Amino acid sequence: MEHETNIQLLDFKIDMYKAATLNIGSFTSTNTEEFAKVLTNTMNHLRKVFYCFSFKWVNKIQARGVWLKLNLEQSIFIPAAVKYGCPFFFHNLKWKGFQIHHAINDYLLLTFWIPQNEPNKLPHYATHFIGVGG
Repeated sequence: MEHETNIQLLDFKIDMYKAATLNIGSFTSTNTEEFAKVLTNTMNHLRKVFYCFSFKWVNKIQARGVWLKLNLEQSIFIPAAVKYGCPFFFHNLKWKGFQIHHAINDYLLLTFWIPQNEPNKLPHYATHFIGVGG
């Protein structure tokens, strides 16, 4: 997604729960450094949108949580997503970039919670299934 300032962003949609779902289907490069740059640009955009709305400067939907789905072909981007926002001098410390929500046979779903002063309210993945026999 190109915007007025010619900064490349990943496509995203903000849902009714104020969570942004990133779509990396249009990102065709396999360069992890380029992906990290585009991811950072996108997240900076979403953070600005969030903080702008949280201070009530404009009246639009804010993104609070972020969902990033990576399929097997995109798995080379996992390290860039997990290290997102991590300053180079913190690489040896426990850093919270994108976190794994769940993994299924053909994809991995990662999440990021934008408001740092609030607990993460994104739903957890189901760990149990209850069935009814008849």
